[in-house]
Amino acid sequence: MMYELKKFIFNKRNAGVFGFLVFFLICFIGYNVYMDKHYNESQIKIYQKAYRVSENRMDEAGSEEESEFWEKVYRNASGLIRFYYNSENKTDEFIESKLGWNHLMLQANNEGYIINDFEKRDVQTLQNETKQLKYLKKNHIEMLNSPYEPNTFNIFNELFNQKLYLVVMLILCILLCDIFGLEMESGFYKNLYVS
Repeated sequence: MMYELKKFIFNKRNAGVFGFLVFFLICFIGYNVYMDKHYNESQIKIYQKAYRVSENRMDEAGSEEESEFWEKVYRNASGLIRFYYNSENKTDEFIESKLGWNHLMLQANNEGYIINDFEKRDVQTLQNETKQLKYLKKNHIEMLNSPYEPNTFNIFNELFNQKLYLVVMLILCILLCDIFGLEMESGFYKNLYVS
């Protein structure tokens, strides 16, 4: 058994395929690390802008209701900035803050407050995300602060659910490496070069 295992591992063709798989996983993890950092930074910028805008609009508010709305946006944005600076998994408190933010944005759409300078999502997207957040809160499921957070589950979940084409490409590349390795072992390319 050990002999067969060593023979499989030290076979040039299998070593090439294994090397390619390791390289692919390193690249994918590196991509997730980069996107995770970029995602958190972009979210912080959104809420920082909302924080500054709401601070100004509280003073300029024409009614008590409007002033109260911008005060809620101000408080919610500052809470979300704090959460996004922390890279750990988020519990019910984070989900409640996200839900509160979505409710405020939906309220702004209903009442005609101008939010498009920091919130670009449409009503349908906000409603869909609110449903998902309610489900997470109801079932006490921890929410990652970034969909790109590079843990094992997230990588395989993203590969098989969202990026199936990468799996297909990987299988094709492995097959190509295998065919190329087999031809190299048989001396086909050497004979072709000589001829």
